[in-house]
Amino acid sequence: MWSYILVSVIGAALSTVYWIVINLEVSRIATPSQTVTASPDLKPSEPWHLAIETSLAGGSRGLEHPDPYNPATISGIWIVFTGSFGNTACPSNMALFVRITNLTDRPQTIEHLFFEALGLNTGKWQKLTRLPLAFNHAYYGFGNLKGAAPLSFQENALDGLLTRPIPPGQENSVSGWDLIEYPDGFALSGTPLRCTIRDILGHDYQTVVPFPTADETNSGSINPRRVLQRIGPFEDLSGYHIDYWTNTHAH
Repeated sequence: MWSYILVSVIGAALSTVYWIVINLEVSRIATPSQTVTASPDLKPSEPWHLAIETSLAGGSRGLEHPDPYNPATISGIWIVFTGSFGNTACPSNMALFVRITNLTDRPQTIEHLFFEALGLNTGKWQKLTRLPLAFNHAYYGFGNLKGAAPLSFQENALDGLLTRPIPPGQENSVSGWDLIEYPDGFALSGTPLRCTIRDILGHDYQTVVPFPTADETNSGSINPRRVLQRIGPFEDLSGYHIDYWTNTHAH
């Protein structure tokens, strides 16, 4: 019997994370849903609209030694693969459910997308690393991953969805989960993220995207792509090599 995990919309305050988790056996605080209208500031000349519908965010990376891999530092979603260290599990510090709308009059392909965040401890914008979610196994858990829940992102991994052209119009918006890793020694300020989208012609579009405080679509309903699907029993991954993606792929 498959289980489903429903994750709530959270705010951007540092170290404050609100969750709704169903059948994951992880204790969280549930908050009531709220409703706001979408941004009225869109201009016809803007080629893209990007919104964060849901975020799960740890507050920092590399400020505690060793890293506890708990909700203070990670989102709880990991990618798992076999690499130079053998079986390896890499945590994401932040998981974003992102919706991207093509506002032009023709299909567009995104060649490159990246996020930047303002460091609370540095006062500088720092580039965040996106993890290859669509091409690896994924799990939910904390600590040493002794009881990790396998997840499926076959239909809702943003990096996989962006391999295809996006048709114009809100009805053709692309939405999916994106996993993010902070730089080492980084503390999240909680201010809006800065996002850059580059199309296949090399044109860059930059926008500032706030963390959600409610359902940005003003629909009052849950996007089914936001539901995280558990696809099997809990597994013991405590024997895996556990480290951040950038450490396992350092050149």
